[in-house]
Formats: sequence, structure tokens, C-alpha cells
Amino acid sequence: MYPTSACHAIALVLLLAVGATAADLRPEERQALDAFDQELGARAVAARSGKAVANPDRLRQTARDRRVVMRRLVREDPEQAVAAALDRTRRKQVPADVQSELEQEISSLGALEVRITRPQDATQQPQIRREAVVDGARFDVTTWGAGLSDTSAGRRSLHGVAVDGVLALLPGRLRVLKAGEQPLPSKRLDDQRCPVSGKLAGANQEPEDGLVDVIVESGDAVHVLCQGGHIAQLADELAVAESGSTKLASSWTMGAKKVLYVIARCSDEGGFPQTISSANTMMTTVAAYYNAASWGQTTMTWTIIEVVLPKTASEYSGNANGDTVLLSDARAAAQALDPQYALANWHFDAVRHSNLFGGWAGQGYVGGKGTWLQSSSSGVAVHELGHNYGLWHANFWNTNDTSVIGAGANAEYGDPYSEMGSAGQFSAYEKWRLDWMPTTNVQAITTSGTYRVYASDQSTAPSGSSMFGLRITKDNQRDYWISHRREFANNWNLNGVHLHWDPWAITGIGTSNGGAQILDTTPGSVKGKTDAALVRGRTFSDPAANIHVTPMVLNAGTTPISMDVVVKIGPFPGNRKPTVTATASATSVATGVNVTFNATSSDPDGDLLAVYWDFADDAFASNTLSTSHAWSTAKDYPVRVTVSDMKGATATATITVTVGTVSTFRISGTVKDSGGTGVEGVRVHRGTTASSVWTNSDGTYSLVNVTAGSSTVAAQRDGYSYPADFTNPVTVGPSITGKNFTQSNTAPTIVTAAAASPATVTNTTTTLSILGADDGGEASLTYLWATNGSVPASVTYSAENGTNAAKSTVATFSKAGSYPLRATITDLSGLSATANVTVTVNQTASTVTVSPVTPLVHVGSTQIFTATAVDQFGATVAPSPTFTWTVSGGKTINSSGMVSASTTTGGPYTVTAMVSRRGGSTTFTVINDAPTISSIASQTIAKDSASGAIGFTIADTETAVTSLTLTKASSDTTVIPTSGIVFGGSGGSRTVTITPAISKTGTVTVTLTVADAQGLTTPHAFTVYVGVTPPSGGGGGGGGGGGGGCGLGAGASALVGFLALLFHRLTPRRRRLTGSL
Repeated sequence: MYPTSACHAIALVLLLAVGATAADLRPEERQALDAFDQELGARAVAARSGKAVANPDRLRQTARDRRVVMRRLVREDPEQAVAAALDRTRRKQVPADVQSELEQEISSLGALEVRITRPQDATQQPQIRREAVVDGARFDVTTWGAGLSDTSAGRRSLHGVAVDGVLALLPGRLRVLKAGEQPLPSKRLDDQRCPVSGKLAGANQEPEDGLVDVIVESGDAVHVLCQGGHIAQLADELAVAESGSTKLASSWTMGAKKVLYVIARCSDEGGFPQTISSANTMMTTVAAYYNAASWGQTTMTWTIIEVVLPKTASEYSGNANGDTVLLSDARAAAQALDPQYALANWHFDAVRHSNLFGGWAGQGYVGGKGTWLQSSSSGVAVHELGHNYGLWHANFWNTNDTSVIGAGANAEYGDPYSEMGSAGQFSAYEKWRLDWMPTTNVQAITTSGTYRVYASDQSTAPSGSSMFGLRITKDNQRDYWISHRREFANNWNLNGVHLHWDPWAITGIGTSNGGAQILDTTPGSVKGKTDAALVRGRTFSDPAANIHVTPMVLNAGTTPISMDVVVKIGPFPGNRKPTVTATASATSVATGVNVTFNATSSDPDGDLLAVYWDFADDAFASNTLSTSHAWSTAKDYPVRVTVSDMKGATATATITVTVGTVSTFRISGTVKDSGGTGVEGVRVHRGTTASSVWTNSDGTYSLVNVTAGSSTVAAQRDGYSYPADFTNPVTVGPSITGKNFTQSNTAPTIVTAAAASPATVTNTTTTLSILGADDGGEASLTYLWATNGSVPASVTYSAENGTNAAKSTVATFSKAGSYPLRATITDLSGLSATANVTVTVNQTASTVTVSPVTPLVHVGSTQIFTATAVDQFGATVAPSPTFTWTVSGGKTINSSGMVSASTTTGGPYTVTAMVSRRGGSTTFTVINDAPTISSIASQTIAKDSASGAIGFTIADTETAVTSLTLTKASSDTTVIPTSGIVFGGSGGSRTVTITPAISKTGTVTVTLTVADAQGLTTPHAFTVYVGVTPPSGGGGGGGGGGGGGCGLGAGASALVGFLALLFHRLTPRRRRLTGSL
């Protein structure tokens, strides 16, 4: 967004508190969420037990109460909204008629639109509005963390939850599925191998690797990973696939760009806000800027058209989303004018409209098409198109003049040397970000040395091995960027380098709000950021990072001009300070008279020394021990010489020269440490708007040009406190001396005790916090967390340990157990205080498995089920927790997991083991095995006789043999009536005796059937031959077998059989023949 005022302030009504500070759940909100969970759980229990729900309407009411909470969270605390959302497993349990009361899950491909504007009040932060379009639906977007730096994307993965048109967007492009969650069926399965390692993944197909498989979803695919450590790499690869590069894609930022410039007037406006001629002149300037800044790597052609919008000015200005509607209407009107003006045919589009929304001159999407202009300024257009190209604002790290990199805050638009802040070509970082400056032309510095950096704002493009930017890592988020600039013709820029931090955000420290930040290497100077550059001979030191930077030599003969910079990367233990003394040829001269200065310096370690002279009139000299200078204005000038060993140690001397006739006075004194030794580098001043001086190596100072009257004098150094040894204010006139300051340095104190929230951890993390106080200011303290004694495993911390940011940090554990932790608070003098806190990490069931899996259970029997809980770290919970067992279908299960099957078959029935709201399930089916009966051989019974007792056995798995029933059947009851089949025996050993009918012969099939208590039967059939002679090949049975009987031959037997048959047929039926042959 480009502001209208000199302070670059603009306004856009922001509908949402984007990236708001996390708000704790109110007690009534937590109660509402818990009430819904409890009701949902009660319904699940009722369903499993086959009981009716006591109050069917209560779930709907609790869902509505829950929605009220979620509606606030998606707007004010998106991180907590995503955490509180129902996962798919629980969502599936909600009846269809209640689903509409829930938050909407978003997990799809869609468009993310990010636009930036600025309130008219320059002290406020810029307003950023995010919107997402998913399946044709538009959402306002809130997000947090890394999501705050995302730029617009026409097609990317989006995950989160939405309520009433507001989407709480999960940062990143992947959603990790929770245990038991099923992927969306609409998404394709990417592969059964981990896309990072190539190992088989899913269902833990390679258990020997000791890693737990993870399933993640992108917008349109399901990916199985062999371990959670591969999530970040896959996310990076996905970002490349979806947007072309983790850095801005060259295809977006480079090449020929077609710009559609639409001048629009509302339906009730009498004229257009800009002429075509004016717009053409403006775009000519804009195109020239981008051509020069990119070294010709991006060029612009443009077409300017006029359209009439369909709505009145008040219809747009009176609508909270009026700017969005206006842009859409302008695009539609352009396409209606000529199809060639359809948005798809243009790389960028800008709409110039009248000042309908007030307070800002322009706004634009970050990394996407779309710019609004309420100004005809070419600078505004360059700035907004910079957003379209993908840049955020160029900012400043504001320490309120106390230090270069100490405690401070982001100052939006604070970089005066970039069009994304104020004016000028984009910074070296911004050009690299746009890919105009190749990475091969940026020196990544990891070792001490001398490095040459070429001017990044001249016409000579980066090529070969020439470095147009230097880059040094400060911490896990920030890099220092060092660049040389020539377009701003002031003494500091032409003879120095700019220092920037690239984008960062560290909880408890600050943020750059998406853009780079310029650092002012002369904090507290009356020039503000005009003299922000680090000039030749001066050393910038970051003691915490052991980085020291000193520009040394300006190379006017190179093309483009370059600067040689000495970089020292420590630590340098035992390094000692150099010394310096200075003399002047005169200390009182007329205006225009040269004074010659000489410095004598040495270094006890033999280090090469850089030299810097400050003549107190915006002039300076570098890297010479002898110099001369003249002044044109009468006043006192404190000429200061500083020598640096370029490793963090300096020495300073000051000579005050009176030029002309001076009627002002001086205030002099010494700044000492607590031991009485003078302290170098302390800023002494009479107020933030008055000129200041810096103490010499011996701690002495002299404030000059003080008018008669009362003055309040203060000594200031970041991280230290220097109370005055005198009474303020002081009365000046004449000059006064002996106004000394003594460092007040006591050990830090603990204001807020070390704490862990929660102290008893059931997940994997806890938030550690502590707060100290110090006479040097809390911002100067560092906080170091460490384990204190024996612990189960190492602990990692989210904030950089050993920095001020670590006063609030998230500790991550990898194993359950007791963790005694100690926090050490240290001030700049090395004094410290410690505090202890113990964190207990409990094993918490994360997943539950039930075994055996899908067993078959016999009717009337029991089945023992066992459950195993796996904790949040993938380890088995030990000792095993007490599970709550439930079973569906009206079955019974005891507290030990034993199911009693019913007397009827059925299923499958679900057995669930629950512990700490985590559960696992399996199913079983009640079956009934058929009873068994042993085989009986074929039998032969002589006519008019009976078999003996034929033995057989019966058995059944479920039914006791005493309860089994036997039935009988005959295929020919005239020969063997059923009454002639008689059972005997008991238990499993039974007999059957067969008595055929009198005088009957023939072959009969006898079937014996055993039945269990459930009516399941098993038949067994065998053949019985009744007659005089057994059939051919037959065997004997009963009372005789084989060829037994009376031992007749084959012919006699046949004859006897024939006669017997004849006799039977001739005998009246009422007669009964008994006997045997």
C-alpha cells in the first residue's frame, strides 16, 4: 500500500484482526466446547449399547453453542480455532442434520489473495487483508506464524476451518492427519512410497526402520511419509511445484510484462480522475524505473483504457468491500469493452479511480495481479506494482536511538532508500528476492576475510563472480545483508555500506512484517537515518553473533564502483583493546582555517587498525592517522577519532576545536563503571533532540555549544544504567565540569518465576516462561534454558536459546518422564540469576489398538480382548492404563475386556477400548459350529432279525453333548420303520439298534441327524441291507456278516433266498414270520 502523506500513511478498513495475538479461551467458551464433546461421546456410547439417546436435541444445542465460540476464534485466534476444530473421525460421528452447525473444513486447492494498505496514521501498522477463493466461495482469511508472510497465489493448497465466511488458515501447504483420520476420498493417493526417502510408507510397511509413518494431505493429494521429519522437505517441494520456486519465480518477476491501465469513473461521476495523456506519462516513468532497477530483466508495455463503472460512487465507498467490488467491476467493464482486455491476457492490471475510500493513495495484492490507485503519482504506481511483483514494505528496526540492533520495534516504511519504503531503487535484498540479482552474485560469508561488494543501484548488471550483495547469517531467522549504494549523493552513502536484516519474526523479540529492515549504524544522531550507512573505518559489531563488519576501501576505478569490506567472525577470546591519542595543530581557529590532526595508535595483539575521524559537521575522514579540516561556521567542534581492531575492540579520543567567536558553554565529566574505570562508547546528551557526544576510552566527555540556563544531562548505553553522580538539572553559564556518571550494575533479579504451562505435559510441548529485571534494562538480558540433572531425553526450544527471546519459549520433548529445568538470566556484565522449574511429561495415549482383530466367537462362549495404548512419542504406555470397554449390539463385556457371546449368532459387533478420550476398536462375529457325528459303515441285517448296538459318537463346540438331540429317518419305512431305529448310549458315545419290519427285505438308507441347542444340524446317512443273502460285495452286520450264516454255498444261498421271497409273497399280510435262516 502506498500512503498519501509524507509519512506514507494510508488506510483500508480491515474487516479482520489478521494474525491477532492469541486469546485465551474464556471459561464459558471452554465449557461450551467440552459440553459438545461430552454430548457427542454420550451419543456414541448409547449407539454402541443399542440404547436410545436421552435428549436428542441436546447435541444440536451444544453444537450451536460451540459454533459461537468457533466464530470468534476464526476471527481473533486462528491458531486456536484450528486446534479446537473437529477432526474427521469425530466429525463423522455427528448426525447429518447437525453437521450444518459445525465449522466447515477446508482442505483443497484454491487461490490466496493478499493485499496491503496503510492507515493514514503513520504510527499504526499497515493493514493486510487476506482472502481465499475455494470452489467458487470467497473467504476472509486469518492466519498466524509463517502464514503471515505468504503472498498471493492463484493456485495453492489451503487447509483450515471456516465459520460464516471467515477461514482460519493453517500455515503451510500440508495437513497432517491425526491417528485414525481418513484421507478425503476425493484426493488422489500420491504413492505408497515416501516421496522424500523412497521407503515404503503407510501401514508401517518397514517396521524395522523404527520410524512412525505419517500421512499428510496437500490440496489435491494424499502423501505417505516414512517419518515426520520429512514433512518440512515435502512442504518445500510442494511450494516449488505450486508456485514455481521457494523464492519468487523468475517467470513472475522477469521478462516482458503487459500492464492494463484502466481509468475508471463511477456511473454518477462527470469525468475521469486522470487523463490518458497523464497516465501515459506516468507509466513511462514507471516502466523506466523497473527497467533500470532490474538491469533490463523486466520491461513493461501498457495499454490505457477508460471505462464507466456500473455503480455510483456512494455504492462503492459505502460498502465495506467496496474496493474489491470496484476492482471486479472495472475488470468486467474492460472485458466488455473488448475481449482482449480480459484479465487473463495481462500480467498486471491497475485501476485508477477517484478518491472513494480516503486515507490512502494506492493498494495492491502482494504477489498477484490487482492494483488500486487513488493518485496519479508514478511513485505510488511503482510502489504498488512492487507489491504485485511480490515485495512487502521496506522497513526499519527502530531502537529509539539507544543502539543499532538492541530492543526495538518494526517501523513500517522506515527504509528511506527503497521505493517500498520511501524512494530509490529496491535494496539488494529486494532485488535478490525478485531474482534480478542472481544468488551466484550474492556472497554468503561464513569465514573472516575481505570481501568486495559492488554498487547495486548502478547500470552495470551483476555478472560473473562480481558480488552485488554480502550475506552473513545472524541467527536461525535473520541474515545481515551488506550493500553499497550510489544514487543517494550524501557523504555517508557514497562512502559506506547499508546494513539490512532480511525478513524475520521471533516471538518476544519482534518482526519485520514481511519486509527487510534497514539498520541505523549511528543511533541517536541528529541526522536520523540520513547517516545510517556504515562508513569506511567504522566497525559494526554484533557481539552475540560474533560478527564484525568494517568497510575499508572505496574502489572508484571499478565498474560499477565497489567497496572492500572486512568481515571478522569470532569468537576472539583474549582479544585486547587498542589505544589511541590525538593532537591538533590548534584548538582555537578562525572560520575557514585548516587544523591538522594526528593520531597515535597501537594494538597489543598486533591487529591492523581501522581509523575513523568525525569532524562534527557531517564530514569525516577514514583510515588515516593524519588529516586536516576547516569549518565555515563559528562554534565548538568535538573532533573524535576512533580506532578499531575490526574484532569488536575500539579506542576513542576527542579534541574540541573552537572555531570563531563562541558564546556557548560546555558540560564535562566522566562515565565510569561500577569499579570506577572510565567506560568508552556511552552516549551523553541533553535530550533526544539535542546534539550528543560519545565518551572516550577513558570515559571522559564534553558536551559543547550549550546555551546558558538549565540542562538535564543523561548517559545512555544499551543494556546499562548510568545514574548521575550529581543533581539534575544543572545550571550552565559558565561551563561546568565534574558531572560524572557511575554504572549501576547489580545482578539481574527475577520478576516472574520460572514457570511451565502446563507443568504436567500430556502432549509433547510446554511453554516455558520467566522474566528478569536489570538496572541495564530487561532488553539487555539473555535467558538460557537447560536441563538440570538426569533427564529421560534431550529438550529442544523454539526461541533461540541464550537470547532475550528465550524468556518465553516452547520446550519440545521426545520421551515421557520428569525434566528438571533451569533458567539462567545473564546481564551484559556477566552477572546472572537462576530459577528452576520441573516439567513432568506423562505418557498420554495417542492411539489404542485392540486385539485379536475381527475374531470369530462361538455362541455361548467368551472372548478375551486386550488393548494396547501408544503414547504421544510412539512408545507403548507402561504400565498399561485401565481401559473402559464397550460393545455394541447388546452384548456384554466386563472391565477386563471379556465378551460373553449370546446364544444366537450375529454380528459383526464392535468392541471399543477407551482411555483418556482415545479409543481403538475391532469387531467380532458370533458364530455357531454345526455338531458332529461319526461315520457308520453300511450294515447288513438278516431278514426278520435286528442289528446289534452300532456305536457312534456325537460332539459340538458350543452345546454340551448331553444337550444335543438325535433324530432318525428311513428311506423306506416299510422295510425299516423309524420305530425300528432305537438310540442308546449317553453323552458323546451313542448307539443305534435297527430292527427291520417282519418279513421285509431290501436296501434302505438310514439317516441319523444330530442337532445343537441353536437348531444347527448335521446328518449322517448309511446303507442297511435287509434280506436272506447280502447283496454282492455286501458285508455282514448285526448278528452276522460276510458270508456267515449257516455256511451255505452261493447256489444254495440263492435258492434259499428265492424260496424265502416266494414264501413271503404267498403269505397273508396278517401273518407274521419269525426266525432266521
